[in-house]
Amino acid sequence: MLNFVFMTFNKKIPVLKVNQWLDLWNTVPVNEEGGRKPPQHNFYVFSIKAPLLKKLSKVYPRKADAMREVEIGIQRRHDPERSSEISNYLKRGYPLSEMGNKNTIPNEMKDLQMPGWLPTVIVANILTKNTKRGREIIRDEDVINLHSNEESNWIELPDDIQNVDWDPIVPPIEIIDGQHRLWAFDNEDKSIDDFELPVVAFFDLDITWQAYLFYTINVKPKRINKSLAYDLYPILRIQEWLERSPDTANIYKETRAQEVIEILWSYKKSPWYNRINMLGESQNNFTITQASFIRNLVASFIKTSVSKLDFSL
Repeated sequence: MLNFVFMTFNKKIPVLKVNQWLDLWNTVPVNEEGGRKPPQHNFYVFSIKAPLLKKLSKVYPRKADAMREVEIGIQRRHDPERSSEISNYLKRGYPLSEMGNKNTIPNEMKDLQMPGWLPTVIVANILTKNTKRGREIIRDEDVINLHSNEESNWIELPDDIQNVDWDPIVPPIEIIDGQHRLWAFDNEDKSIDDFELPVVAFFDLDITWQAYLFYTINVKPKRINKSLAYDLYPILRIQEWLERSPDTANIYKETRAQEVIEILWSYKKSPWYNRINMLGESQNNFTITQASFIRNLVASFIKTSVSKLDFSL
């Protein structure tokens, strides 16, 4: 059982109903017997205190065992080190989260403390009455109920949630994505009791739909285009927190290379004028991308031992 810090809160949480369903999706194949019943056409957005969400929820990690025929897990196994990194970032921000002692902030580093914002939503599924997980069924008294009227929508939490001993076998919320952010919150740390997390919650979502969501969130998206990332350097490098980050040397090598490329691209008499793909866009009228140019420039003309001080001449 979680050693949950007792706190008072309103059992009714206002939610924003989001209609995200297209008529052409009505032909999406379903198989209720196979655990893929038609999903509801709405999901809901709300904010909730992190310790409270942690108490209400459960993560079902995937396992390679004999119970795979009763598959209920789509999450990767919890990595305590990853949650610890997030917890450190939460309180200290970047780059301080990667510098010095994790428990204290030396006086000479206090000017580096930044907000550890976690604006990315936790994606969750709220179980409905009679939902079965494994061989257990959620109890009626543990269900989160959805209510609505002409003016608003809200969810109502179980009556026993205020009880410090409340520890249901089947909790009412399943975490689809965001478990490491959620587990970054220490149940004993009262300083974070009021920290809220944004949540996107589906209702009564079968495990196959949860797996689909997890895949599209974590596997399908492409990483940010490197040329676009380099194009942000002129904005980032003027900030003190970046000046003293652990990656300063590499950043300054790339920054100086980016400045040279910016000149080559923008100077009208340059042979590279308007011939460099600065944002990595999929167009054919460019000779080279900014990212490729920077990599080659750094590799060819900047020593690997160069530090930030070498650029301060």
